[in-house]
Amino acid sequence: MIWRIGKHNYETGLYYNDVWVDGKFFGGAKTIVKETTSLRAPEKVGFKAGFYEVVLEGVSDQVQRVTFPTWTEANGQDDIKHVEGQKQADGTWKATIPFSEHNYETGTYTTHAYCYDQYGNSIGIWGASIQVLP
Repeated sequence: MIWRIGKHNYETGLYYNDVWVDGKFFGGAKTIVKETTSLRAPEKVGFKAGFYEVVLEGVSDQVQRVTFPTWTEANGQDDIKHVEGQKQADGTWKATIPFSEHNYETGTYTTHAYCYDQYGNSIGIWGASIQVLP
C-alpha cells in the first residue's frame, strides 16, 4: 500500500495503518512522520561526475527500507529505476544515482523517496529535481 502524506494535510506525528479483510481486522502498523524529514540532493551536477548522491534525513526508526525511484524528464518515466537506499550509521538513508542507468542523459532528473515499514506499508512524500549539466 502506498499512501501520500499530502492527502493528510502534510501533518506530522503518528499514523496508524490498519488492514481490514471482509470486515475483520487483519493487522496494522504505525508510522511516524517527522517534521524534520528532508531529502538532500544537489541542485546541479556536471555530467562528468557520472552520478549524484541523495540523502534522506529524519527518518523514523520504524522504517526498514528506503527506495529512491529516479527518472529523467526526457520521455517521461521510460527510464525509471528504483535504487535501494543504504542506512547510514547516523540514521540517514543514502543512494547513488548513476547516469548510466538513465541512458547517460543530461537535463532534469527527478528523485523521490519511498519508506517502507516491516509490514510493507510505504509512504512516498519527498522529491527533488537535479539538473545534470553537459
